Amino acid sequence: DDVESRGLGDVYKRQAANKVRHIHETSGENGGKNNTYVSSLFTANPEIQKRNYEDENKIESLKPSNAPLADDTTFSGLGINELLSKHLTDFLRYQNPTKIQRMVIPKLLNSSNDLFVQAQTGSGKTLAFALPIFQKLTEIKNLTRTSGLFAIILTPTRELATQIYSVLETLSRCCHRIVPGIVIGGEKKKSEKARLRKGVNILVATPGRLVDHIENTTNLELSDIRYVVMDE
Repeated sequence: DDVESRGLGDVYKRQAANKVRHIHETSGENGGKNNTYVSSLFTANPEIQKRNYEDENKIESLKPSNAPLADDTTFSGLGINELLSKHLTDFLRYQNPTKIQRMVIPKLLNSSNDLFVQAQTGSGKTLAFALPIFQKLTEIKNLTRTSGLFAIILTPTRELATQIYSVLETLSRCCHRIVPGIVIGGEKKKSEKARLRKGVNILVATPGRLVDHIENTTNLELSDIRYVVMDE
């Protein structure tokens, strides 16, 4: 038994030596007692940079400005351009933005960060994300329906998809260059493919039908996507 245990001990030592040779680290080798290995993970001692609290506590003084305060009671005050604002008030008869629109629209217009929005049905969520998308697309020069697909709006049901598409259609009446489209389960794929072939800039879709078109419709190009909305 003593001979076998000594033999196994020699094997373990050789295996341990081989492991040490395979570790590409020199600063921590043989750093412990009795010629044992100590990783540099436990021996490294980087210098701690001193913080300058005086600079951190300095408050930058704001210069006075005569710029008017933003008016969040109107669509133009939220940053919506004149074309869309006039269409909302004169044609669609929306005089004032809702609470969720006042909170969401400026953030989507002035930031590229993702946004999670939670509000009740009928609160105006659709316009809250549709208006910034439309405004961003109106800023693209020489935009046509063949310029590419820039936004996808995913919904769990065909009923909700149809409602959103109807809102997009009403917005597109003030800017005919922007063409929305819709692909949902239960509709004829042949007619949907024909519309995708002609070109759409905003696509409302249910997940299953969108996957179907991605796999089987060669004219569906997703490389220009800038905005993705997942509604409910």
